[in-house]
Amino acid sequence: MGVPEEIVSIFKTIVLFVLAAAAEIGGAWLVWQAVREGKDWWWAGLGVIALGAYGFVATLQPGRALRPGPGSLWRSVCGRFPGMGHGL
Repeated sequence: MGVPEEIVSIFKTIVLFVLAAAAEIGGAWLVWQAVREGKDWWWAGLGVIALGAYGFVATLQPGRALRPGPGSLWRSVCGRFPGMGHGL
């Protein structure tokens, strides 16, 4: 008796959402630190890598998660990524 497929899909979606949030917010922050705060150039390089990883992580979402509509990942991103960026 294994774990139901729906539970695995929900868990995968949550993990990928957190990874996407970390990559997008972290990548933008690293670039900001290099450009606006005078950190070394490699901070921007790491930021670019993180932002590129964000693009790939988003494609790993299962099935309908990325399609617009009720309950989609895009709807949740609009409200939760900004909150995560503010430490909420």
